[in-house]
Amino acid sequence: FNLLDARGAISVTERAAYIARVRNLARAVARAYHDARERLGFPMLEAMPHAA
Repeated sequence: FNLLDARGAISVTERAAYIARVRNLARAVARAYHDARERLGFPMLEAMPHAA
């Protein structure tokens, strides 16, 4: 985004739309990852050492 913005290739509105799109994609990926781990019963959860 910074490169496109610095070169004036996108407007402020387009920049905000790109950032929102990336945010939504990241949220969807995180949700899909969580759902997949949940379906597997969160394997290795108990094998991990607990934080102090």
